[in-house]
Amino acid sequence: MIFKDGTAREQRRFQLVYSNLKTRCENEKVENYKNYGGRGIKNLWKSFGDFKEDMLDSYVEAFSKHGSRVQIDRIDNNGNYCKENCHWVTNKENSLNKRTNIPKEKRKVAWGESPGYRDWILSSPRFK
Repeated sequence: MIFKDGTAREQRRFQLVYSNLKTRCENEKVENYKNYGGRGIKNLWKSFGDFKEDMLDSYVEAFSKHGSRVQIDRIDNNGNYCKENCHWVTNKENSLNKRTNIPKEKRKVAWGESPGYRDWILSSPRFK
């Protein structure tokens, strides 16, 4: 069992993270390939065992704090999937770390954290 008190569902979810990132980087037939493997982003883990060895402890810690909202995130969006460039974040945090987002230093508020969301969008450089 991967988790001390874990369910098969939690274990499967961790396995799917690896399977999905591997597919995004290596399978040219999937829609998201163009945003990952098509941009040169690689999965540097040679096997699920290597991924598990590098990322399981931090996943269990993040999962215990945030539950199923935890996602893998590449710190450098142009970098590869590897221990040094990956960590676990909530889906909310992950949505802020995208190539298409306004840089953090230029953001006035985070997505969905303010009733002034519309004003924030309209003040974005994209709408000027």
